[in-house]
Amino acid sequence: MNKKVGENMKKNKKLIMCVVVFIGLLTFLYLDFSKKRMKVDVDGDYSALVNDVLKMLEKNLKQNNLKYETEEYKNDNIYSFLVKVKDKYPYFISYNIDLKTKESISSEELYSRFNITKTEATNKVVKRLLKFYNEEVDAGYISLDKYSFEEYLSYYRGIEEIEYCYILVVKNNKLYAYINFENNNQYDKEYFSKLNIDPYIVEL
Repeated sequence: MNKKVGENMKKNKKLIMCVVVFIGLLTFLYLDFSKKRMKVDVDGDYSALVNDVLKMLEKNLKQNNLKYETEEYKNDNIYSFLVKVKDKYPYFISYNIDLKTKESISSEELYSRFNITKTEATNKVVKRLLKFYNEEVDAGYISLDKYSFEEYLSYYRGIEEIEYCYILVVKNNKLYAYINFENNNQYDKEYFSKLNIDPYIVEL
C-alpha cells in the first residue's frame, strides 16, 4: 500500500508543484492585502471589502480553473470573512475586522483578545496533525520506518513550517484555526472519511 502511495505521488509531482506554486501566489496576495489597515462602512456594509478581496483573487482563480466559496461570521465585536478555494483539497484565506474601529485585526491582536499565544495555537494545530500521523501509521497508510512526523508533514501534507500553515477565523465568538494542508490521494480520502470531525478546523 505504501509503495502504491509513493508511486501515485511521483506521477502527480508536476500537478502538485503547480498547486504549490498557486498556493504560494495566494499566500503572497493574502499577506500583501492583510498588511493594509482595511476599513469597512460605518453602518456595517462589508460588500466593499468582500468585493476587493474577490477581485484580487478572482483573476488567478479563473486562470487555474479553480472555484471558491465564501463564508461570513458576524460576532459581538469581530466580523470574519472566509474564502475557501476549492481544489482537490481546500485552501483557506481569512480577513478579520473590528466592528468598533472598522479596521482589520492582525493575528497578534486576535491571539491577545482570546488570551492565547501563537505558540499555544500552533501546538494545538500540531496536536491535530500528529493525531492524523499516528492514526495513519496505525492503519498502515504511512510507514513509520520510512516517514518521521516532519517528513510526513512535508511529503504528504505539503507543510514545511507549521506556524504558517493555518489562518484564523472567529465564529460564534470563538477563535478557530483553519489548517491548509494537502489531502489528495485515495488513502487520505479513505482515512478522512472515517473521522467524526472536520480535519481542517481546530478550536483554539
